Formats: sequence, C-alpha cells, structure tokens
Amino acid sequence: MIWLNPIYESPDFDNGYDILNYEDIMKKAGTMENLLELITETHARSKQYCSIKQLR
Repeated sequence: MIWLNPIYESPDFDNGYDILNYEDIMKKAGTMENLLELITETHARSKQYCSIKQLR
C-alpha cells in the first residue's frame, strides 16, 4: 500500500489539507501526469494506493 500525503492544489496553511481544487495537483507534489503514472505503475505491480480527500 502506498499512502499519499495531501497532493491536491492548496494554499498549504495546514500541510495541504486546505484543498482549493480537487482536480489539480500541488506544484511541490508534481503534476497530474506524474500522479497518473504512479497510479498506473502501482496497479501494474498489483499494489494499492490511498489518497486522503477532505470532504467539503
């Protein structure tokens, strides 16, 4: 299991949990393409990943 810290676009006042945009990645976390590659490679290795999404 790969556990991802908050990765969504955020002003980062509380370590990324103050999400502004659930459809974009924080610059310091990479790009959407990086995330999609991680997900693809994780699944190819029969692993799982977990990403926290704060409910609005």
